[in-house]
Amino acid sequence: EKGTTYNSYVLKGSKKTAIFETAKFKFWDEFKETLDEVVDVKDIDYLIMNHTEPDHAGSIQKLIELNPRMTVVASATAHDFLPNILNTDYNAMTVGDDDTLSLGDITLRFMILPNLHWPDTMITYDEKDRILFTCDVFGSHYCDPGILRSRVQDVASYEKYTKYYFDMILGPFKNPYMIDALKRVKDLPIELICCGHGPVLDTAFDRLFELYREWCGVDDNLELLQTAGDQKLVVIPYVNAYGYTGTLAQQIRKGIEEAGNGTITVRMYDVIHDDVSQLSADLLACDGLMVGTPTIIGDALGPIWQVLYGMFPPVHGGKLAAAFGSYGWSGEGVPHVVERLRQLRMNVMDEGFRVRLKPSEIQELDAYEYGYRFGCKLLNKKPSGTVTGSSGLVKCLVCGAIFNDGEANGACPVCGAGPDKWVPAADTSTDFRKDTDESFLIVGGGIAGMQAAITCADRGHDVIVSEKEGELGGILRCESKVPFKKHLDEYLDFQAKLIGKKNIEVRLNTAVTPELAKEIAPDVIISAVGAEPSMPPIPGIQGENVLDVVSAYKAPEKCKGNVVILGGGYSGLELSIYLTKYFNRKCTVIEMLPELNDGGNFVQALALKLETKLNSVDIHTGTKCLEIAKDGVWCEKDGEKVFFPADTVVVALGMRSRNEVSMSLALCAPEFYQIGDINTPRNIFTTTDEACQTARDIGRI
Repeated sequence: EKGTTYNSYVLKGSKKTAIFETAKFKFWDEFKETLDEVVDVKDIDYLIMNHTEPDHAGSIQKLIELNPRMTVVASATAHDFLPNILNTDYNAMTVGDDDTLSLGDITLRFMILPNLHWPDTMITYDEKDRILFTCDVFGSHYCDPGILRSRVQDVASYEKYTKYYFDMILGPFKNPYMIDALKRVKDLPIELICCGHGPVLDTAFDRLFELYREWCGVDDNLELLQTAGDQKLVVIPYVNAYGYTGTLAQQIRKGIEEAGNGTITVRMYDVIHDDVSQLSADLLACDGLMVGTPTIIGDALGPIWQVLYGMFPPVHGGKLAAAFGSYGWSGEGVPHVVERLRQLRMNVMDEGFRVRLKPSEIQELDAYEYGYRFGCKLLNKKPSGTVTGSSGLVKCLVCGAIFNDGEANGACPVCGAGPDKWVPAADTSTDFRKDTDESFLIVGGGIAGMQAAITCADRGHDVIVSEKEGELGGILRCESKVPFKKHLDEYLDFQAKLIGKKNIEVRLNTAVTPELAKEIAPDVIISAVGAEPSMPPIPGIQGENVLDVVSAYKAPEKCKGNVVILGGGYSGLELSIYLTKYFNRKCTVIEMLPELNDGGNFVQALALKLETKLNSVDIHTGTKCLEIAKDGVWCEKDGEKVFFPADTVVVALGMRSRNEVSMSLALCAPEFYQIGDINTPRNIFTTTDEACQTARDIGRI
């Protein structure tokens, strides 16, 4: 609003002449005209670049064309950038921290202070004249005709836009980089600060340093100000389209506060309706971030993206983060936000929490528990207590299973998590029945579909089960010795019950189309089509050496030689142990998150059941797949590109709901219901009939 300046300085010593920075290329003519009034370009010996951002480096090439003997003085990192800015040869001098350069009667001393706000930044000090050349540091987007700070009339306005400049340019790097810079210059005698933007500082140094200490959150000794006790801050920005995501936000907040027991402050922002002037500051200061969004037209809402695009990995990376939201059709909003949080290098708790449309009382409890688990993770503590509710039931916070504590033998029967991961659960069973003469079409012959069919048949309904493949059971039919053993037993039990019901007709090799559904003309359609493996757009994912996790389970013999498995979730790790033990494969698991799900509780329990060792599998966390090649996988780990050789690559990056099937059938019967989304097994939607009353149990299968 108040403009800005491009500041360049000429310093003449008794033997040599130096120029500090140039100007943006579009201003070359004006820059050259002014420069000619001060010095002949051919007389310049050194061009000192305190950093190489193109608004300061834009005219270097023109200067070198006029004076090829000129030497460019900069840090090693700057000389890594400059060849790609200049695209020509030049004389280079690399300086390190505390190196000096003589101009005759003037000695320049260099301080390497990276990431202010580029990685190549340095500050130069003229020891004779006590001048500090700082480029972006201590600058301001404030164009005053008086040039000098002492001539600024509207000091309040100047300080306002100096603060704006700090927030936008240096704020993301204040700890530790700006604090380190303050420590380096605080004891220097200073007569002038020649910054890269805004008024040249010839006065009020104490006031400037006071403001910078305040903005960096340090005391007069440049030590970080201590917060009261161990108080943590969690920020919950959310968008509330129909009220459902807001309901989840309130429950999550309660759960976080319960976990903190007074040690966690939660600040919620409805980013459309609330005053968000403090949100940016809270995002910088917070320890944890919960982002809430509905899904509209297949994505998160714009105001949430605006919040997320204003965040930066160097600043917000490492904070605990998660996403939640309500959705109506397909639910991509939360996964998209989760992916953005990972791009920000945040410590993302899991794949997010989603509820379809209005949360039920049980789902509100799930949201509360989600917040509670987030709070516990933030405080690095175990969920308190292993107490059961009055029903004798507990809920596993790792996988969502509900079971009787007395029959669990100290481990969750689904994922193996210990009692420290359990919370009391209410008995949600009901005696409600709605016995009618309605006919039912069950689309999908997996466990969920079979259970729904049996429940409907028990109430006297006529039921048709349609399965597009030649057998019931989906992935559970794989001929492996170990994976899904418990579920295979349940599958055989369901299959026997299904075949024994006279009012159930099973149609194999039958994919239900809207035309067929209208021909059958049921009163109720229940979609139980489950999900299919997610195949994200990774370059090379369509290669001949790539299998999805379901295909690998069904035909493990196709996993040849060295096997790289993308995804360190339950299915990927289970497959790795299985291939290692029974097929003697060398398996490497690539997981993008910094640690395995809930510390690997799933897998440790699984490894014990399979009587093998988890360390027989090579696991790499914090590793992102970049590209799949014919002979392996290129990944990024700790900022470096790494290659993992592989004969076979298995993609185990979660499942994608087959919502397109459900959507096509939704209007083909008077009533339509869908059994759960395999990505969010706790978010199962039951019918008013009790046909899907057991869907919560089905979900955890």
